[in-house]
Amino acid sequence: MPEKRAYEISAIISAIFAVMYAQVELWINWERVFRTISIPFEGVRIGEAVIPVSLYNLIFTTALYILVAFGPLIPFMNWKAFDMGLGNFFLICLLEDVSYFVLAGRMITPSDYTAKMLGYFQIGNVVIPVWYILDLILVVYFYSKALR
Repeated sequence: MPEKRAYEISAIISAIFAVMYAQVELWINWERVFRTISIPFEGVRIGEAVIPVSLYNLIFTTALYILVAFGPLIPFMNWKAFDMGLGNFFLICLLEDVSYFVLAGRMITPSDYTAKMLGYFQIGNVVIPVWYILDLILVVYFYSKALR
């Protein structure tokens, strides 16, 4: 059962990392970062729609999330470990974004980048980005495949 233990540890590491990374992002002066790395980039274009994603998110955070999500699983790499890594990756994406707003002490608004990505729906005063639901479905799907 060392594989199962590695899967559990990798999920815990991914969750802790996501919350810690959200805190680090709150400490960063983003205006200064984007002024320093002034590469013109509108976002990811899908047909006529443009998803507002920065190059920082597209390149740096994606690589870092993949490293954290899959790192503990490398010695056990097979299809189930790969599925677990994908589950970890999507967990990090979701938990980091939610943690960012919770740690900032504010609710998501329709004008926030996360609500603009794929749209949002509202329950009372709570704005829930559509991608949160899609991401959560992917987390459950990949974890269930890995842990079967």
